[in-house]
Amino acid sequence: MLMEQRAHRKSNAVSWRGPLVPCVDEYIRDVTTRKEHFIIRQSSATKAEVEGLSERHEVDIENHTCTCGFWQIAGLPCIHVAAFVGSKHHTLWHTYVDELYYSYRYRMAYEGAISTLPGKEQWTLLPDNQFVFPPVTIRPRGRPKKRRIKSFLEGSQK
Repeated sequence: MLMEQRAHRKSNAVSWRGPLVPCVDEYIRDVTTRKEHFIIRQSSATKAEVEGLSERHEVDIENHTCTCGFWQIAGLPCIHVAAFVGSKHHTLWHTYVDELYYSYRYRMAYEGAISTLPGKEQWTLLPDNQFVFPPVTIRPRGRPKKRRIKSFLEGSQK
C-alpha cells in the first residue's frame, strides 16, 4: 500500500509544469483574489503596514515575516503579504513561498524507492536450541510511583 501510494504521487508530480505544487498555486490564486479590502501604508521598499477591517499587521517581505504569524509558520504568504505584494504589481509569487512547496522538492521526496520485504516463506528459521529474548525495557513493571510533593493542606495521610 505504501509503495503504491509513493508510485502514484511520483507519477502525479511528473505532470506538474509550474514551479510550485498545484495546491499552493490554488492557494495563491485564492489569496490574491481576496486582497482588495486592505489599506497598505508602505514605509520602505520591503516593509509596510497592512490594515484590514479589524486588524493591522506589519509585513516585511525581505525577512518573510508578518505579525499575524502565518507566513513564518506555514511558509506561504498570508493575505496581508498578498495585499502588499499585489499593490506593487509583482507577479513572481514563487519567490515568497518557502522552498518546501516547490515541485522539484516534492519530486525529490518521492525519488527513492522502498525496498521490498521477503515473504513469510523466505524467513530464516532459528534452531530449536536458540531462544529469542524479549526486548530490553527501561520502564519497570507495574504502576509508576507518585513523585509529587503533597501540599501542606493535604496532610500526610496515606
